[in-house]
Amino acid sequence: MAEVVDSIDISQPEDKTKTTVEAFETSKQADTTVVYPSPFLKAVLTYPGLTLFLSLLLVLPLTFFGATRFSLSDPQGGQIVKETVEAEHAHAFARAVEALQGSSSTQRQPQQTKQVDMLTLYYVAGSTSKADEERTSNVLSASNVQKMWQLEEKLTSLTNFSDVCLRLDGQTSCAPIVSCIPYLINATNAATLKSSIDAMYDHSELATKDNSFGVTAKWFFEQAKEHDRYTSYVVRTQIKLGGPMFGFNNWQDDNRKQKQLMKDIYLKEAEVLLLKTMQEWKLDSKNNLNLLYNNGLLFGDETSSTILGDLLLTVGSLAFIFVIMVLHTGSFFLAGCGLLQVLLSFPVALCLYSVVFRIKLFGVLQVAGIFIILGIGADDIFILTDALKQLKIKKTNGTIMSRDERFARAFNSSFTTMLTTSMTTSFAFGMTAVIKIPTVRYMGVFAMTMVICNFIMVCTVYLSCLVIWDTYIRTSCRCCCSNANATSSGNNGSYGHNAAHNETETKDEDHGIVSAAPLSLSKCLDPYYQNIVAPRIVRHPKKIIAFFVVLSLVFLGFATQFREPDSQEPANPYWPPEHKVSRRTQIDVFALRNASADAGVQVRVVFGIDTIDRMGTDPTDDDDLGETIYVKNFDMTNPKSQEYMVQVCNAIVASASSLDIAYDNNGVLNFNCFMTIFKQWRLDRRESFPVPAYQFIGSYREFLGRNASKSVRGKYNIQQLLVFLLHII
Repeated sequence: MAEVVDSIDISQPEDKTKTTVEAFETSKQADTTVVYPSPFLKAVLTYPGLTLFLSLLLVLPLTFFGATRFSLSDPQGGQIVKETVEAEHAHAFARAVEALQGSSSTQRQPQQTKQVDMLTLYYVAGSTSKADEERTSNVLSASNVQKMWQLEEKLTSLTNFSDVCLRLDGQTSCAPIVSCIPYLINATNAATLKSSIDAMYDHSELATKDNSFGVTAKWFFEQAKEHDRYTSYVVRTQIKLGGPMFGFNNWQDDNRKQKQLMKDIYLKEAEVLLLKTMQEWKLDSKNNLNLLYNNGLLFGDETSSTILGDLLLTVGSLAFIFVIMVLHTGSFFLAGCGLLQVLLSFPVALCLYSVVFRIKLFGVLQVAGIFIILGIGADDIFILTDALKQLKIKKTNGTIMSRDERFARAFNSSFTTMLTTSMTTSFAFGMTAVIKIPTVRYMGVFAMTMVICNFIMVCTVYLSCLVIWDTYIRTSCRCCCSNANATSSGNNGSYGHNAAHNETETKDEDHGIVSAAPLSLSKCLDPYYQNIVAPRIVRHPKKIIAFFVVLSLVFLGFATQFREPDSQEPANPYWPPEHKVSRRTQIDVFALRNASADAGVQVRVVFGIDTIDRMGTDPTDDDDLGETIYVKNFDMTNPKSQEYMVQVCNAIVASASSLDIAYDNNGVLNFNCFMTIFKQWRLDRRESFPVPAYQFIGSYREFLGRNASKSVRGKYNIQQLLVFLLHII
């Protein structure tokens, strides 16, 4: 005891630190009662190999099933919120529209007549993200147009393009790609290119929006900056892809298989061509022409491969943690077993997550859970190991503590600590279940499952390994950090880390094992902390607290200085700025988006739909929305219903200013009400309104065939009306 007091400071007779340390040491060694292991721990101590075998017998099959379930979801999935009133209304309308279009997996649809995806090409003048931000170069030149034309010809001439292209109704050939290049292909120099551009803007079908493409000429070029028609930093082309594929009823019929088939027979081959062209154009310094592209299916594959590649970064984390474990535990065996046990927590949790909980969503946030469990799992390993190593083998009454008692004391103290930390951590992750965004919610559920699995496996798998190590494998080498004069010391028989009375050799009376204290990083650091750092903390607690309070206030002051960035924020911060995905997103958002056209939000008023029934749906599947519930007894042909709809529309127009409804460039209110337009059409023809129920369908059908219905024709048609009548009359 005197050694401990002397190691602190005996020059101050009244030092309270000495009294505190003496009291702590006395209380720590005063307990001479015998602690017996619980039945579970007794079984582990008696049969550690059998316990380890039985634990792995359960863990390894779960690991296998979890590994086979490892499949990344759509990177853009898990973003749809379903638990709000707004979401219910929007999804009810979406499902009603799908029903009108015949999206049932059994209803047949003509092959490739529904647009299901597109391949978008971006011909860009710059080759860097900096150039994309400035956008001062011009991509329009006669030579560049020729290269664009050659690429589009190659893409549409690939072997299986006709099996994936969009077909117009009633046609067996592919629909034209949405491109301005065919209008410019005859240009041979700057003068003829300008003439071709003028002809495209003024005299081609692109002069008005009412064409087969549905866009005007300016849509193909940069939208954000003011420029003349002969200058543009970017030109875009869209190649529309159609479904269902051959042999399927419609696009919903085995949708995953159709997507994979589309990638296998066309998109992968097209991507090889695109990547080759990108490289060739990038190396050609004579022309300022570069290529970017986008496709939903290819983007999903690229994101998945990138995430899997990033998982290789865990190798560095594993190596670092393994080294720390070896240095701290003093055993390669314990470090290896501990790290393996922590890693097994991931696939075991994945098995429970996907099989037991039946959650399909598994994205990048769940993958990041491997880094979370590495930190939490390593902490539990250190807690249990240190609890055993810090025990005094020789009690104050001179008796030697048996192996069973040592493990009983160590496990009892560490179990409470590990249980508390694991439960608080898992509860914190579990609280994300109240978040309505699925990708965040189920990341928390997965992390909670991992923490619980790790705790159970520490108390079984790693505990068995620890007993095996203590009984059979514990090395007899001397610690390199032990004091040279401590080799013959044995007064306290300690596994502890106090260098002042550390013992290098200990004897287990149960097994007659003589062993040296293992190599340990903490054995080198703990004396410094106990003899230098800890006494100063005890002497000056108020000063230390005051220092950290001041430091916290300083950092809080810095935090309050955060402001909106002066420069343009990247449109996609999840990818490096020079990555093709990041550049393509940047161009889409800042160059090709018409800011004035995109201003505000579109609000749709729907009659006849009540809500949506989500019974039996998968909350983690963005496509599984439920079934629309229609308003009972709603009859659109009823004259009172017609008048009611007109009243609602008139009330909206009367409140346009308070509702902040925008006006177009001609000063016309951006609001279309199909029943109001239908009423005006009837009155202009000197016909009565409301229309008698028996005449309504015939009159409405005629209205849809007239120019008066032009503004609402694409949104409301007689087929939609008839389906409403079928469901709600």
